[in-house]
Amino acid sequence: MRGEDIHARTAAGLFGVGIDQVTYEQRQVAKKINFSILYGLSAFGLSKDLGIGVSEARTYLDRYQAQYPRVFAWMDEVIAKARIAGYVRTHLGRKRQLPELFEANKTLFQQGCRLAINTVAQGTAAELVKLGMIAVYNALATTKLQAILILQVHDEVILEVANQDLAHAKGMIQHALESVIDWDIPLTVGVHDGSSWDEL
Repeated sequence: MRGEDIHARTAAGLFGVGIDQVTYEQRQVAKKINFSILYGLSAFGLSKDLGIGVSEARTYLDRYQAQYPRVFAWMDEVIAKARIAGYVRTHLGRKRQLPELFEANKTLFQQGCRLAINTVAQGTAAELVKLGMIAVYNALATTKLQAILILQVHDEVILEVANQDLAHAKGMIQHALESVIDWDIPLTVGVHDGSSWDEL
């Protein structure tokens, strides 16, 4: 799967088509599932989000689980470990206590399960973005480029860069962001430019 669009790859499996035949709408369904699965997505919830029947949504989730069984095994493992320890840690070690996992109330317990999974996944993602911002700042500090960090929005880092420095800055920024952690799976970053946020 290296270098592939994960949402397109997921859609290809969900809809039984080649990755090059995936439509925009199919990719959007896959994207919704890819991002929502960490929040305990149910067939009912997916049906509401996509405006489809519950049975169709359940079929999508069954196909997703068949395509990515290790995702569900990982989620089960995170919850099992958290129920023993009472907490989870992000990849870089930040700790979150989860008293909800010891609740008799089913709703609170399920919330604890979602928090456990989400903390590990989204917490780690947040750490990577913060490390990326530091790396970009440090890389720019060694140059005379007219470029400054402006804002972080979710998994995006927005900079203001002078036109004459754009090409050089884009390469430097991409390298800095892709080098924040050494994993077996490459961390790939898209770098886009525009004269306004609307163009990004």
